[in-house]
Parts: sequence; structure tokens; C-alpha cells
Amino acid sequence: MTPILDPAVPDDHALKLVDRLVDLLIIATRIGLDLHAIDRDRRNMQSILIRPLADAHRALSDPHGSRLRAIATTDPARHPGALPQVWDGVSPGLAAIVLQHRDQRLGPTDRLRYRSMTPAARRPEGTDPSRRLRTLPLAIWPDWSIRLRPPTIAPDTFRIAAAIALCVPGSTDPLRTIRGRWPGARSRQRMVMFGRRITTDPHGTAILATLCALADMVDRGAAPIDYQRRLALTSENELLDNREWNVMCRAGGTPAGSRPKLAHARVWLWETLTGGLPRQAPPTLRPEQPEFLPAHSRFALHLPAPTVQRLREHARRLLDSHGCGHEPLNWSPSVDGIALDGLPAPDIDAIDPRAVHIAIANQPTLAHAASELSITLEHLHYTARKHPPEIHDPTAASTPPRVRFAAILGADQLRQLIGQGNSLRQIEASYGITRTTLRTELIAHDIPIPPKNRRQSGHQGRATECPSIPDRSTPRGR
Repeated sequence: MTPILDPAVPDDHALKLVDRLVDLLIIATRIGLDLHAIDRDRRNMQSILIRPLADAHRALSDPHGSRLRAIATTDPARHPGALPQVWDGVSPGLAAIVLQHRDQRLGPTDRLRYRSMTPAARRPEGTDPSRRLRTLPLAIWPDWSIRLRPPTIAPDTFRIAAAIALCVPGSTDPLRTIRGRWPGARSRQRMVMFGRRITTDPHGTAILATLCALADMVDRGAAPIDYQRRLALTSENELLDNREWNVMCRAGGTPAGSRPKLAHARVWLWETLTGGLPRQAPPTLRPEQPEFLPAHSRFALHLPAPTVQRLREHARRLLDSHGCGHEPLNWSPSVDGIALDGLPAPDIDAIDPRAVHIAIANQPTLAHAASELSITLEHLHYTARKHPPEIHDPTAASTPPRVRFAAILGADQLRQLIGQGNSLRQIEASYGITRTTLRTELIAHDIPIPPKNRRQSGHQGRATECPSIPDRSTPRGR
């Protein structure tokens, strides 16, 4: 007590001493100290205190040892609480240690709520799930799903349940309340199954610890996307009309197909903007047909790179025109500072995308292709979509001029040429394309078509010389 009362001792050190004293007394009561005995026999208080306090000191001196573990886990309750009332008043440091010792006795919801499997275990601070919900996609990020998902849980089920689980760390709200705030269909059975299978999986502790780390990363402001705003954007605006889709396909050298293909393109955009799964898309976008989801999977898997690029550019314009210009199109938490070694699939980028596309082309089914590469079907889909196939080299001399033009000259370069005063005729001559192809490109990139007579429209300045396509050996397209 003397150092605590010494005025020369700094306040922060005195507080640590007080915490140590309170921790000793609470541990001592757990191993036999009878405080009522002190009231009955104050003259022998020292003899009553000395042995329990000595035992408590030895236990506290080895916080991760077997003695303190036995004290922390001595609990007759069939369904023990994370931090029973007898531990009220302990310091945050001792609370973290007690929670870590009790971790394996807790259910998955309490393990997440108290972060009991991490060094930062603590009482829930009452985090508002709705604040975290704004920055979370409808389904957990696909790369993290591949790293975290046990093989006993289906990919879509895991992605939705894991996203809901990200709202649990630090929250005091019941799980049913958190689940009730989730957009779209909700399933209590899904969350129960998620918890049971995570608990029994050999990677379960590492999976839960990673979910806690991801939730903390989001709370620190790392997530740059407001998904609730994006959900409103996608519900209030037409994502893609038939004209825009036809322009994309013509410029990309791929067939636009019939109306179902346009529906797939709209769902693809919805996925990209909201981070949701196709099955979560609203009925206005997703036809109620059992064959739609398998067909959409094939559509997304085989989209060529030029068409993917144009869809992404279209999504970017949608965001820019609705006040989301500061947000990236997609985002996923960094792996920095997160231990990946204990996860089911720690290194998801080790696979060569070319090997994935070769396996898809050569094997009779996607399952056979995944088996050949020793990866999951989910991993196969992720890699193939992240690195879409190049059907041919769009810059090759044998490529149609309209496709070659689109591959070599991007939207910014084309906008710059028009802004510098180059006429449509100059651009056509330099790049070997027709007026129709050039107009198609301008419309695809939302670039205003300049008037035929620029002097009459008030244009000043001298046009720059257009760079021409290198190695142009094909005749001008008709």
C-alpha cells in the first residue's frame, strides 16, 4: 500500500499498482479467501490474507500458466458466460488473460463479441453494428472468403454469414438483432450452422481471430466504400440500357446476345457495385428462373477482358455521377498485420491465371478444372473473374480495326485528342477506322461528338497531330 499512497509516485504508475492490488484480491477470492472471515476476526486479518494473496501472486506472475488457467476456467455452469460476475472489477489486462483462458469454453458468438481468441480480448465496448454495416458489402469480400471458408460450408452461405459475423465483435446487440438489420433474406439456421462448423473446424480459432481483425480494420476507417449508399444507387437508377450494352459489345468485338444477356450484364454491375452475390440481387434485376444463376456464373466466367474493362468503366461513371467519385470501384482489406498461416487457404494469389484458363478450356467441367489445379471451385471462379480471358491479342494486325482501336486508345486518350481540336476525319485517317466506329467509341465513353465545323462553334487553337496505330496492316474497316 505504501507505494500507492506515496505522493512522489506518478499517477499512471499508482493506477497500475491499484489494478495489481485489485487483481490479487479478486484472484485470492477465487482460490479460497473468505472476506467474511476478515469481518469476523479482524485481529487475525494478516494470517487470513497471507496464504491466498501469496497463491494469487504466484498465479498472476505467470498469467499464461496452468495455475491461472485453472482458476479462470473453474466454472460449474453448463453454458458459461464469457466473463462471469466474479471477475467484475479486474483490470483490462487481467480481463484479457481470463478471456483467453476461457475462450475454448465459449460459443462462437461470445468468442467474436469478446474477441477472446485474440491478444486484444476485452469486454464488448457497445459498438453500433449499423455504423460498421455501412462499410461492409452484402457478402464478405471474395478473396477473404477463399482464405477463411472451411470446406464444410457452401461458398454463398459462408460469404453471407461471415459478413454478418463481422458486425458482432465489440457489439452488445443480440445476434438476432444484428441479423435483422442485414439487407435481403436472413436465416437463423444459416448463422447457427456457421457457428457450429467454424467451432469444429481445425482452423476455427484462426478464422474467428481474422474476422475480429477485419472488423477492427473497418472500425479504424480503412474501408473507403459506403455500401448503403450504393444499394440506394442501384435501386433508384437503371444500371445499363440496351443501347449502352450493344455499344460495349460492338466495341469489344463480342456479340451482345439477346435480352437475358443484358440481364446478366446488369447483375454483373450490381455485384461489382454492392459486393453482393447474384442470389441477393433484387427481383427487378434477377429474373425468377431457376436456370438464371448457373447461367450467370457461366456469363461472368467467360466475359472477355475488353468487355470487362468497359463494364468497369461504365460502373465507374455511375459512381462518379452519383457523388461517389472519391470511392474506389472495389476494395478489400489488406493482409498486412493479419496472420494468414493458420487459415484454410493462406496464399490465394499463388495460382497462375493462365493455368486456370487453360484448365477451364481443357477440362470437361469446372469441377474437373479445379481438381486439376488442387484449388476449390470458388478459388477457380475468383481467379478467372479477376483475370478475364483474352480471346485474342486486340492489338494484333489481324484484329478488326474497331476492336484494335478500342484496345489501343483508351477513354482518356480519346477525350484528350478531341479536346486538342483533332477532327473526326483526322482521327479516322490516323487510326484506320470508319466514322461509325469512331462515333461508337465516343458514345461508349460519353464523349460529346464535336461539330463538323469547329471554327463556327468557336473552337480556338491548332489541332495536334494524332499518333497512329503502330504496325497497321489491315485495310480500313467498313
